[in-house]
Amino acid sequence: SFEKVFDKKVTMGLVGAGSYEYEKDYVFATVETLNRDTHLFQYQPDAFDCIILDEAHHSSNNIYTKVIDYFNPKLFLGMTATPDKRDDNQEGKNIYEIFHYQIAHEIRLQQAMENNLLCPFHYFGISEVVSLDDKTLQATKLTDDEFNQLTSDERLAMDEADTTEEMQPLDYIFSRDILNEGVDIVEVNQVIMLRPTQSPIVFIQQLGRGLRKAPGKEYVVILDFIGNYNNNFMIPVALSGDRSYNADVIRKYVISGNSTIPGASTVHFDEISKDKIFKSIDKIKGMKTLIKESYVSLKNRLGRVPLLYDFYENQEIDPLVIIREYKTYYAFMQAMEKDKYKNDLNEQEKLTLEYLSKTVLSGVRPDELAILNQLLYRDYIGTADFIKEYQKTYGIEISISQVNEAIQVLQGHFVSKEAEYQKFCQIDILENDQSGMIRRLQSYTERLAHIHFYTQVEDIIKVGIARYKDKYFSGRIVDSPFVLYEKYSRRDVSFLMNCGKDLSSIMYGMKRIEDDVFIFITYHKEESQDEKNYVEGKPDYADAFEDDLIFKWDSQIGKGLDSSYMKDVLEAQRKHLFVKKSDAETSFYYMGQFDVLEARNAHKEDNRGRMQLITKVTMKMHHAVREDLLRYLQSHITA
Repeated sequence: SFEKVFDKKVTMGLVGAGSYEYEKDYVFATVETLNRDTHLFQYQPDAFDCIILDEAHHSSNNIYTKVIDYFNPKLFLGMTATPDKRDDNQEGKNIYEIFHYQIAHEIRLQQAMENNLLCPFHYFGISEVVSLDDKTLQATKLTDDEFNQLTSDERLAMDEADTTEEMQPLDYIFSRDILNEGVDIVEVNQVIMLRPTQSPIVFIQQLGRGLRKAPGKEYVVILDFIGNYNNNFMIPVALSGDRSYNADVIRKYVISGNSTIPGASTVHFDEISKDKIFKSIDKIKGMKTLIKESYVSLKNRLGRVPLLYDFYENQEIDPLVIIREYKTYYAFMQAMEKDKYKNDLNEQEKLTLEYLSKTVLSGVRPDELAILNQLLYRDYIGTADFIKEYQKTYGIEISISQVNEAIQVLQGHFVSKEAEYQKFCQIDILENDQSGMIRRLQSYTERLAHIHFYTQVEDIIKVGIARYKDKYFSGRIVDSPFVLYEKYSRRDVSFLMNCGKDLSSIMYGMKRIEDDVFIFITYHKEESQDEKNYVEGKPDYADAFEDDLIFKWDSQIGKGLDSSYMKDVLEAQRKHLFVKKSDAETSFYYMGQFDVLEARNAHKEDNRGRMQLITKVTMKMHHAVREDLLRYLQSHITA
């Protein structure tokens, strides 16, 4: 590779594998040879301007550190495909620390495919009839003799034209935990995976064995036999490169993988494999372990304790996933850095962080975040000035009533019941005085002087604003708080519709809020365990898309065309449809507004076997449903 670039302009030599060409301009050495004193002392410590360490994730090994410590070049450059390792948290093992936390350049699978640096691949996730468990796999041993047969190049890669009676080309090589890294058999054009995927890093290593380009090699085929193991949600995580562990993102990728992988590569899961992965996603085990691993990896990379915004900026685990498990990031930091953050915040500070994390961190709208951001640095804001600043920043006109709604939220009112309000009304952040000022309360000013509390509040604001700008800002429709195909919980709907409190506990299949009506659909109903015909609209509901525009919906049982329930639906000025795939999902895709083409009376049997009146409704969406989302919702395996 170097000769292709430099031709004969410099001399090049080898030190290792029986060669000892010390005096060349460019020396290529194996670390096993160079670390011996006989060879190492052939050079002065400053003999080289630049030393490049390949497979640099091994730099903490003794034979590497001896070479690194001896030389003093102007530049040490480490190159590795796997900088993140399980032992990075051990002293002296962190590769980022060894290289002073300086990353010269980073490229991951997605970018490498975009830049045409790797061979295109066609991935097929295939369900298998029989799956070996981990215990059985671990019991398999490979003898030294068997291993040694895999070490010669002539066994591993050869031209068919060189075939002799003694030496035949191999069609397949079977290996277990041997050929993950450091093996460069560029001719490989098929990779078959027969073991559970325990780590996205190892999965990409194994996939990478087939991605090297070679003459006459147009693509590589990846056959992955997906078994009945808990962690097969790791497969879409690895292929997409998305390390957020957000279940919605993983689900979407399984359906629309082809549109995520750049270039000519394709990703296919058979229907049973999709179902297995969806079930695995629904029951992700050990989320706290995944969060802790992500934290350790990020801390090693940054060389300091990360904040929530660091997770978001570095595309690590989704901050909302952390908050779902720990309520506040501070509580998580206490779990990870026990002595460092021991009882450092008082109860009011902890309550404030819990409320803000639960209410504004998701960034579904910027109103409260913008107010909080101003009050980090100022004692008060004039309402008129705030409205102008908001318009300038977000390009949206905000009314005085909307500002007042945001103030109410920041006073702890956005809760579902009185007991919850009594808990959060103590956060004492701000007040709206008679002179049109949004004023910071004295107790909040005093709390902000506490650096750990201030840092956590600022962190929540930064994440919330970043999420809003990335997910909602560009897609926002005029006169609507919702963005097409983004996900919202019932709590979010209450929030965005300025209900004043969380109405999610009374927001079932249909909810009318002033001139808007909201229909909430679970596309695949769970079967009733007690063989009832009707349990909150399950399973005998005809809710389904006929095509990308027409949706058929059944009303709640007992609600005929003339019922007040149906009048709420039919007479609402704006009608909104929200859909989720299954009960495992906590939030709904916003499918947009619809018009009712037809509504007619029909009958359905209730749990006592009596026929009850219902209304069958045919809706037409204002926007044709996006193809990948429609495929996702409709994909389902029947028993």
